[in-house]
Amino acid sequence: MTDSNQHTHTSVDERALSPVVGVSVLISLTVVLMATIGVFVLGGVPGDPQPNAELVYQHNDSDSDEFGVIGHARGDTISGDTLVVQIDGDITAELTPGNGYQDGGLELDPPPEDNIAPGDTINITDDSADEYELVVIHEPTNSVLLEASS
Repeated sequence: MTDSNQHTHTSVDERALSPVVGVSVLISLTVVLMATIGVFVLGGVPGDPQPNAELVYQHNDSDSDEFGVIGHARGDTISGDTLVVQIDGDITAELTPGNGYQDGGLELDPPPEDNIAPGDTINITDDSADEYELVVIHEPTNSVLLEASS
């Protein structure tokens, strides 16, 4: 006759390990899930902040080789190699660090390879155009720092 109260050969210590592992896995999954939701809800990992700078533009209407002047009026110093200048209209150009800030007959002089601080100016050289739209973009944040048009 066998005793119905007889246990198998599994010890109490071995059975107690399973709930501890289960709870650990559930806690780990909860932490990973909450972190993932937090990244989506809060907008992800912050990158470069948008510079707080005021740029101004003065178009040159004379017959000189100067198209216009971009000036840094006030605010944060901007790394020049993060700027993209787009001109669209009678002439079209995209002046970027990759093309040495030259496109067709247009170029930035001096090229903004260093930091641009308040008081600094950059000349755009070329023959004047009658109709244009000029946009200066901070490339890392894709934010527009200046828009001007004729």
